[in-house]
Amino acid sequence: MVLYCMCIGQVDKECLYVGLSNAAAFNYGEEFVKNLNAVTICQGPNIANFSKTVSLQTMVDHIYGRTNIMTNPQRSNMFIAELHLYINYLKEQLIEVIAPDQILKRKKYCAAFYQNMMKGISYYRTEPAIAFTNRETFDKDLYFCETELDSLNYQYAINNNATEEA
Repeated sequence: MVLYCMCIGQVDKECLYVGLSNAAAFNYGEEFVKNLNAVTICQGPNIANFSKTVSLQTMVDHIYGRTNIMTNPQRSNMFIAELHLYINYLKEQLIEVIAPDQILKRKKYCAAFYQNMMKGISYYRTEPAIAFTNRETFDKDLYFCETELDSLNYQYAINNNATEEA
């Protein structure tokens, strides 16, 4: 896996695994792997929900539910956030210009992708443990995701079975 790191105003390409393993080398006074002079710190998209500098103990307490350090209490459930990523990916696939000989293959791929997402939404509805807090918001978000997928299906005729049944 390759990561582009911004270090002191400079963007460098670096292997993520090497950069992350340098944290252990730094901790034990060993030479950095591949003679790099930095440790990779890779935050995920959830960083938007946090804005405080906290101790490691406080982070662990947050992870195990003993405290809450989030500054965005309206954060989407991770499964809803993932659904949005998949919906955006499907949109990209639908609007991407492809060669005429690839159209049928792409249509089958998008139909299968659409059907899998709809099955996933149905599954999420039947599993109460997926959203054990704020279930009402979770169900509403599922409904909006399903509506967005139905809209894409209507606009692009992704799933012929769904449009024929409607």
